[in-house]
Amino acid sequence: MTDNRNVLFSFSISHFCEKARWALELAGIDYTETTMIPGKNARLAKRLNLAQRTLPIFRLEDGSVIQEAAQITDFAAEQTEHTLLHGSCDIEKRLELNLGGPIAFLFYSAVIADNPQDLRSVFRDGLSIGSSTLLYAIWPMVLRAMISGMQLGPKQAIESQNKILSELDWLDHQFSDGRKFLAGDAPGREDLTAAALLALLIFPKEHPTYRRFKLPDTLEDFRAKNSDRASIVMINRLYRDYR
Repeated sequence: MTDNRNVLFSFSISHFCEKARWALELAGIDYTETTMIPGKNARLAKRLNLAQRTLPIFRLEDGSVIQEAAQITDFAAEQTEHTLLHGSCDIEKRLELNLGGPIAFLFYSAVIADNPQDLRSVFRDGLSIGSSTLLYAIWPMVLRAMISGMQLGPKQAIESQNKILSELDWLDHQFSDGRKFLAGDAPGREDLTAAALLALLIFPKEHPTYRRFKLPDTLEDFRAKNSDRASIVMINRLYRDYR
């Protein structure tokens, strides 16, 4: 597989892919984004000799490959001194661990409960005509695989929401001394991580994908109830000023 360009393979809805996309853009790295159908990422990973099938995957023009949002952010940070790409890796790891999965579980459970066809539209965003047609044809199979593989449902949604609220409490506590960002007065990598991950529940209007969709009613209610949190205010400010 040869191609003389940088390519980011992604799911348009993925909050981890948003982190990688944002990092590359902050570093001024030219790339083409290839949006994938769920399932095709496994074949891509096999073709690139990767043990994990998760996205994002960033294939550089020289043929080398970087997988996972944190590693792609590492690469982007090597190209620039931009403050948003440098900071506390410990907080970054904590947020990815404590928020990454629960946010996805809550979002997908809510959309599937509200209107699974909306989820299909989200995954369709950015696809080629051929891939979009294929997604429509295999959507029932994709939906079943997601529900089964992620154990989506009301119980999962409640458990995930409780975990997210607990982590939001921890984030808010970091701002109790009056700081504007997690690391102090300047935004850092840990702020970028919080913003990219939580954007899936906030839908900031500056987001390149989410702004075209509507949050399910249950998540709209979640956003409204938590909009005054210091952490959420910071995230909206970060999107407004840096995205």
